[in-house]
Amino acid sequence: MIAVEKDISEYIFRSATFEGMADDNGFPTDEYLQLYKKLASNGVKNIITGFTYVSENGKAVHPGQAGIDSPEKIPYFRKVTDAVHEYGARTYMQLAHAGRQTSELVTGHSVVGVSNKRSAYFQSIPEKLTGSETGDIINAFADSAFYAKNAGFDGVQLHAAHGYLIHQFIHPYLNDREDEYGI
Repeated sequence: MIAVEKDISEYIFRSATFEGMADDNGFPTDEYLQLYKKLASNGVKNIITGFTYVSENGKAVHPGQAGIDSPEKIPYFRKVTDAVHEYGARTYMQLAHAGRQTSELVTGHSVVGVSNKRSAYFQSIPEKLTGSETGDIINAFADSAFYAKNAGFDGVQLHAAHGYLIHQFIHPYLNDREDEYGI
């Protein structure tokens, strides 16, 4: 007979769910802190944050999206991780770049993508990232992971779905690149 653990809470994760609780600059608000504190205090042992942008040009169109695009945000997120850890829970930050799934009105930057193929949802044609710009975004993900670690997160999750930038790079229809970032 196989022994079965009765407490499986250590193996259950709260999936990334958009909060909309950051200020206009992507700093987590007290409402954001209270949400994660409530999850941890109610026994959720593994919590993945909502998608958090790694650079301003990677913001999504959703108001209140959190960002981890600068070291100035570390102490604000540290309050969140400290609160979660008080309850013995772990938290992971989901890192994202919207790619062509955004608007210049939101980001203040040109919309970029793996190719210049029109977004069916936004009906805009993104500027195709150069190799150098792609490298900059890769570095933004690395920097954001470093900031998340220093803010006390237990790990990061890369958002590679919903047509966002990483998804664009792994999608054979969208990625028609002939450089080192092609498939």
